[in-house]
Amino acid sequence: MKDKIKEWVKRWLAKNIRLKKAWQKVREHLGLYIGGGLVGLYLYGIVIHSFLAATANFNHGTNVETLSLNPIKCYAAVFTPQGLGVAFFILIMYFLITQKWIHLITGVKITKDERNFYVSNEGTHGTSGWMDKKEQEQVLLLGSADALPCPIFGKLKNGPLEDDRYADYIGLRDDVGLNHHTMVYGASGAGKSRGFVKPFILKIATLDVEPHKRPSMVLVDPKGGATRS
Repeated sequence: MKDKIKEWVKRWLAKNIRLKKAWQKVREHLGLYIGGGLVGLYLYGIVIHSFLAATANFNHGTNVETLSLNPIKCYAAVFTPQGLGVAFFILIMYFLITQKWIHLITGVKITKDERNFYVSNEGTHGTSGWMDKKEQEQVLLLGSADALPCPIFGKLKNGPLEDDRYADYIGLRDDVGLNHHTMVYGASGAGKSRGFVKPFILKIATLDVEPHKRPSMVLVDPKGGATRS
């Protein structure tokens, strides 16, 4: 039973790439995340307990000390109706400020593009743009460089500060009906050879496929730049 649960979790994480990458980050520093969460709950509990004590003093005319550092009282205050209500209010305000709630009410999905503009999926300002996660999964293969069964097109990261260990490498699926014609352009020294051409050649040469399915290569380097580099 335990092995079946582990296998189900692995398959589920394999389908949810973003969740899998998040779990990998958390697992590496699990103790740190647990400790940080407990500290955060404790600090939040101090605030809520102080609020509850101050309210009780006001309503009953008592003079009980409002500030308490007792962990039991502070953690208990988090799960009171007031503590849960304040947390719910903060969550609602977060969704309002970030506008992540709009599509739930209107059905119109609004996203922020790379220009920091808000774009509607109704095509008010056009419908062209970069693929989202669902569209990528329909056309591309995402995974580690060694695991991809196809040439590597590039590397996908959630942000410029994300560690390369968590980056996904991109390849084209064979069942999408697209050809494999590729054009790479960039200024001199931008990294075309280092970032694409050489990894592409190495991946083709080391593909773990049947011999009759291995693609052939004809390499032409008129100026010799890639060869020298």
